[in-house]
Amino acid sequence: TNVKLAVLTVIALVGDKSVQYNPAGSDGSEVAAGILAAPLDTTAATGVAGSWAPYYTGGDFNHAALVWPAVTDTLAERRAAFASTDTIKISTVI
Repeated sequence: TNVKLAVLTVIALVGDKSVQYNPAGSDGSEVAAGILAAPLDTTAATGVAGSWAPYYTGGDFNHAALVWPAVTDTLAERRAAFASTDTIKISTVI
């Protein structure tokens, strides 16, 4: 499946692919793993084994600047997405 994701999209890792974080998923996409540092577009590529782009695995991020799925709209939900890691912190606008 081809993907096209913007920089600062919250991602999950499913198999050999970076995908948009999906809290309702059940295939691994429900586990937030990082934040894209560059756009990811595999829609024009063929024969690509994986879909990877540089992504952040640590830092303190303004939740309003990140690209979230529409169902993740509160600060508490956004912080909960990264609760399993102590390397990514989600903050409010300062």
